[in-house]
Amino acid sequence: MTDVNFMGVAPNFAELVVSKYSLNIFQTDYSQRIFDECKNDGSEIYYFRWSNKIYAWPSRGKESSRPIGFEPVEVSLQNNPDVYTKVIQQSVINYFFSTGRRPHRQKYSSVYHFKIDNSKTRFNISKLSYIPYFCFSVGYFIRGDRNIVYISCWREFRRRFDVPEKEIQDEGIDTSSWDRKNGVIVGSSRNVKLYVSAVRGEQQKKVIEEKTSNKINEFDHIKKSFNKLLDSLTNIKVVDGAALVKLNHFTIPNSNFNDLFISKPVHYYYNNATTPGGYDQAVSNLKPYTYEFMSSKVFEIVAFIPSQHSGSCENFILKLKAKLGSIFHLTKINIRYINVGSNRDDHINEISGFGHKEFDLALFFLNYSDKSQPLMKSDYTRLKAKLLGKGIPSQNVLMENVRQCNDFALKNISLNIYSKLGGTPWIINKDDKSALELVIGIGSSIDENNDRTIGFASVFDYQGSYILGGCSPISNMSSYTEKLKEHITSILSEAIQIQGVSPQSTIRLIFHLFKDASKYYEIKAILKAVENFADYNIEYSLIHISYQHPFKLYKNEGRDIVPRGTYIEISEGWALLSMGGKQSAPLLIKLDPRSTYKDLYDLSKQVLYFSHLSHKSFQPSSKPVTTKYSGELAKRTSELMTVPHWDTDMLVQLKDRVWFI
Repeated sequence: MTDVNFMGVAPNFAELVVSKYSLNIFQTDYSQRIFDECKNDGSEIYYFRWSNKIYAWPSRGKESSRPIGFEPVEVSLQNNPDVYTKVIQQSVINYFFSTGRRPHRQKYSSVYHFKIDNSKTRFNISKLSYIPYFCFSVGYFIRGDRNIVYISCWREFRRRFDVPEKEIQDEGIDTSSWDRKNGVIVGSSRNVKLYVSAVRGEQQKKVIEEKTSNKINEFDHIKKSFNKLLDSLTNIKVVDGAALVKLNHFTIPNSNFNDLFISKPVHYYYNNATTPGGYDQAVSNLKPYTYEFMSSKVFEIVAFIPSQHSGSCENFILKLKAKLGSIFHLTKINIRYINVGSNRDDHINEISGFGHKEFDLALFFLNYSDKSQPLMKSDYTRLKAKLLGKGIPSQNVLMENVRQCNDFALKNISLNIYSKLGGTPWIINKDDKSALELVIGIGSSIDENNDRTIGFASVFDYQGSYILGGCSPISNMSSYTEKLKEHITSILSEAIQIQGVSPQSTIRLIFHLFKDASKYYEIKAILKAVENFADYNIEYSLIHISYQHPFKLYKNEGRDIVPRGTYIEISEGWALLSMGGKQSAPLLIKLDPRSTYKDLYDLSKQVLYFSHLSHKSFQPSSKPVTTKYSGELAKRTSELMTVPHWDTDMLVQLKDRVWFI
């Protein structure tokens, strides 16, 4: 494998071929008491619970006597893939332990990692370290009538402050407001930005991150790791006399996997006109989709002008207004300027005097330090909460962007403003189908107290195209099932009424989830909701769109970008979808087997299409709008709930506005 030149698309996973497809181990019926006793018995037996059984085998692959109370059992890759693969996984883990490494994993994760002890691949910016870790995962793919054991691997760099906090403070840096875990400062993005800025290490950081994210180096490390593992297969001890005999790392397509390509959707503008090329130019030339609706309106915008930057901000606003006119054809815009000092209470006092929905949008300016404030002290969150309480969405602009005033920033901010004012710049086509499709995205955010906030975002099938519908949050998991049932009922009722869907017609509900579906949450809500629509044939699909998984793709050994739209079905109900760009990790799309509509390719195509519905940037997003918007909605709602007396009911009045982007 050493001299193989990987042309085309290659993954970071390889097939592990085992000499035996069945293994003799031990089992007993599960009880928590027995399982606890087994885990604490101190023997070299590994215990694994699966379903209602406890399985046991020698942890180092050597023969051992049968544990008391257990009976012999044969497990096979075909009939017991989860148990069989767990045996192989533990054999690999034990091998790494025998070489002096210490693999471990986060709770509920399938990925193991250990630190790479090589000073040549470790980078430092004074007290900040970029530490390399080797990561791997062992699992199985279902490929038709046979299962395949795989191992995936990669290297990643984790940022750490591996010194006592006092050493950082001795550099003259105030760490009192830094992010912490269990009282210890962490290498969070916020802490890294604060530290790098304090030590003037921006250029050094740029150089390091170019090296650590280099795709050619990434793939070279994967190749070398598989070569070392291949040379060590005889040292990996498996139970029952089995052995690892081969490691197959191939480009795709191969005998196990094939790749397909999904083209981008067609964008429609005013009067359903369409044109190729950049979206900003298309909107300007053809007018935005909601041109007729928006052009007749007069918009009132209030701009808070910091007195110390008044000239720069006023110049920026004039250019922004020009962009709203030239790209989006908004010419009836009145802007009221309010001069404020550096004290954010000036903003709050002014907002207190506003009438409800007196303005269509508020514009305020922040310094980078404002965005880096701890959440509980965030002026940004206080201002947004105060304005939303008055029914006014807001757009913040960093002073760094004001000073640069580049065309890219102006275009994207004008796009954000147009969307927050209620406009739709473009919609996208959908394939002709006999069923009406309603898509619900469900995203979440976890705050520093581990409380979860949920957000919903809906996309409607409208006259042969896809268009974004309403977005709404709920505050916690305890009300999730009931709120989801209400949300499903509401959009079904609205769609049937607006589109005149006749009884006996097929309606397809598609859910884009932030997690695997649960019979206690999503399934329960769906079944309850559809009880009210017995006259219709309702199908549903649940797909988990995962961003955290052990799979990566490379083209020409990392020299080229994997084309956006590359689709690879890797297992039954699992597919990888490349979103292009510099990231080597594609989306992992997992179809829940309880779904009644199961066309994985069609569902994945829809995911790609929905990444073109985001109105946060003129560039297509790396995530579908369903999970992107619902996740951002949940995050912003979670932040707002830190403001005293804030009530999520205040957001009902803005459910048709993307106030959170």
